[in-house]
Amino acid sequence: ASRSAPRVRRPSELCAVACGSSCLAVRRLQKALRQRIAR
Repeated sequence: ASRSAPRVRRPSELCAVACGSSCLAVRRLQKALRQRIAR
């Protein structure tokens, strides 16, 4: 899988390639958690 997948510079891009569209949901959850922790 790593061979066919292009080299990604940003970890977020790697997540998008590995998780696919589901990564967007994860990012939303992480942002929500960060906002809660910040408050």
